[in-house]
Amino acid sequence: MTGSHEVAISGGGIGGLSAALALARSGVSSVVFERQAQWSEEGAGVQLGPNATRRLIAWGLEKALFDCAAWPERIEALNAKSGEVLCALPLGSRCQVRYGAPYATLMRADLQRLLREGVERLGLTQLRLGERLLPETLLAIDSGERTPSQADLLAFGVRAEGLTLGPETERGEVAPSGRGNAVQVQTHLTQALIGADGVFSPLREHLFQAPPLQYTGHLAYRALVARADLPAALRSNAVRLFLGPKMHWVQYPVRGGEWFNVVVLLEIESARAAERAQHLARQRRFLSNPWHQHPTQNPMSQAESSQDLQALQDALARSCTALQEVASLVPAWSVWPLFAAKPLLSGAGMCQGHVALLGDAAHPMLPYLAQGAGMSIEDAQALSSCWGERSLLVSERLALYAQWRWQRCAQVQRRASRNASLFHWGGALGFMRDRALAVFGTRLMDLPWLYSA
Repeated sequence: MTGSHEVAISGGGIGGLSAALALARSGVSSVVFERQAQWSEEGAGVQLGPNATRRLIAWGLEKALFDCAAWPERIEALNAKSGEVLCALPLGSRCQVRYGAPYATLMRADLQRLLREGVERLGLTQLRLGERLLPETLLAIDSGERTPSQADLLAFGVRAEGLTLGPETERGEVAPSGRGNAVQVQTHLTQALIGADGVFSPLREHLFQAPPLQYTGHLAYRALVARADLPAALRSNAVRLFLGPKMHWVQYPVRGGEWFNVVVLLEIESARAAERAQHLARQRRFLSNPWHQHPTQNPMSQAESSQDLQALQDALARSCTALQEVASLVPAWSVWPLFAAKPLLSGAGMCQGHVALLGDAAHPMLPYLAQGAGMSIEDAQALSSCWGERSLLVSERLALYAQWRWQRCAQVQRRASRNASLFHWGGALGFMRDRALAVFGTRLMDLPWLYSA
């Protein structure tokens, strides 16, 4: 055995680093295995409601957050075709007073960096880059007859990146190219293993009988536009949500307002779109294959496909001139097919014995409630609190965490899926939605059940 840690975490994204930080603040040591060889500076923007920023501030990250985030004054809902403002929900000081924490928008890479720096300052976490946890090596250490759910300790293998790849098999896997490339696996021991390895979680696929991910028929086009490039009338310090038939546009400031994050979400219910999405999904799983060391393409690949660009152009041609003007300033779009799973049905979807899932690995959801990062941060704090119940067995602590979290996460999953339909209504339904927002918008857009927790 080459290492032993109280808690092991698979994945060094928002969820994994949040878990490590929350545990470290409680005096718990951990090790984080991240398959990427270096921390990425790429990624999209992220919205953090007060339910998330409240926890970041409690973790001592207030100054770091204020140094890199933007602070929208309001959330606006607009009609994508006419540009009419339907309603606005004030944020700023109102959000601070009502919920005790601000609403922030920032780059995902900036959020990951401030979490990582917080972890490094506390010094209780070992961050191991370029190392992939192998779920298939997971086993219990006791009499040899016990399962991971009954284990006193778990053993698992981790391998460093860097092997030469052999040919791709018919199933999309990569075979070793020869005996000289024998896999060098280090074995580690832990009391608990936390899977924070993302939407296409290998740990969830290997150990949990979770509902399969489904392509939703939606594509997300993402881009950044410099504030200085925008006409003055379009430099709104707000989260702006333009709603239209089978599409919507989200725009908000990041990096102190110097840049704007733009996301266009389209429904493309075609055989070609579904086929391409499944291809990208296979590629994501391929990147999780233990034989594959050097990804050939960022999962958020450039939208080089003429069909993808044409679909985006067609949608924007039916939109107001303000959106077309911003789109004309975008240097490049990235496209990402959206997958989701059915809402959790019980705590068993988040915990099996000494193994628990966290964040996107536990509850993949659509981005239509802007709570992916928020739920990961909430999960991390709950995990830390439950881990502190030292009178309980390890499996009991993780079961408590799962019971604490699954119903709230399922509620967010359901609400995000509902918004996916509501945001994209057209015709009579779209008209009724817009009128309801115009009359009851502030009440409908405010979410005390979400932001107060």
